[in-house]
Amino acid sequence: MMRAVQGALLVAFAAGCDPEFTYSGFQTHNYMGLDGDRNWAYVLDDNTLEWRLKVDKGPEETRDGSAVYPLDYGQENLGTQEYTLLYTIWWSSDSRDGIRIHEIMDERAGKSSIAFETPIVIADPQMIPGESVTTETDGLTIVSTLDSQGSCPNDWITGTPWDCLNFEVDDGAEGGSGLPLIGRWELATDYGPSRFQQTEYTSDWVLSTAYWDESGD
Repeated sequence: MMRAVQGALLVAFAAGCDPEFTYSGFQTHNYMGLDGDRNWAYVLDDNTLEWRLKVDKGPEETRDGSAVYPLDYGQENLGTQEYTLLYTIWWSSDSRDGIRIHEIMDERAGKSSIAFETPIVIADPQMIPGESVTTETDGLTIVSTLDSQGSCPNDWITGTPWDCLNFEVDDGAEGGSGLPLIGRWELATDYGPSRFQQTEYTSDWVLSTAYWDESGD
């Protein structure tokens, strides 16, 4: 894994700035909450589909000393509620290693699975806008860049827009590798993705509902 700094380091912390930000960067794991019992649902921003993307968190696993959680991403018909699993991504998010992806199983590709020899790093534990992290694993080169911090409105909380860290994840492949992690991810404190765009769609997936029970597992 290689890490590149693409922007000037911030050397001071001013009063009134985002409470998650210190001189050494945003604590990224706070923007991908995986604790407790959780699920999310997303609709395509251009309303061109008759289904929503339902995301359900599975039970905790331990891999290389990290707590890892499978998130099932499925297609749920808006009328009939008929459900079809599309793919599963195994995520971890903690203060030691940041945000990482350990495995992807894609049901759309004949149930193909990749358990990455080196987990793909979406975010180092602390980052500032302009920083990138590169992961080389299983013949892939994945570059994740903390592009910016900014508002990320969604359809669930319609008052004051949430504030997100915006990551661009690129595999450098012409036409894309087809991995569902490639694209833009707008991550909100505690709740994770408020919006995201995958390369196979021209519109954003926008959070429409979410459930979080801190006491659950």
